[in-house]
Amino acid sequence: MAEFVAYLRDSVWPPTDPTQPTTQPGERAMETKMRTRVLCRTMLLGSVSEDLAQFLGNETTRRGVLRVFRLLQEERFNRRFVHFLLEAILCQLFRSHRAHWESLFEKQLCPTKTGRSCRAHATPPSV
Repeated sequence: MAEFVAYLRDSVWPPTDPTQPTTQPGERAMETKMRTRVLCRTMLLGSVSEDLAQFLGNETTRRGVLRVFRLLQEERFNRRFVHFLLEAILCQLFRSHRAHWESLFEKQLCPTKTGRSCRAHATPPSV
């Protein structure tokens, strides 16, 4: 299990060489970003089966796929979505430790600690 976590860590956050200059994600040229965006949008539109598109209607399918594409461009949503997926995977892998996960959440991770509302608690945080 530790090897899997190390592999996941290295693939998401690859080790860097201190002698090489680091590149930031925002350093791509705007032309490259636009080309990538068009390619991804085209691939997403092409991934819908023709039968499904005919069943739902071609225009409805196209609008729905483009709406999903625009949704996936939101950085804050993507970060939250990845965190949610990672939490779900960890909860499935370590079901026997569910009580421990919940106690960690209550003590350290609950949004009420930062003054935000929490879906796990019925009452809003006290201000």
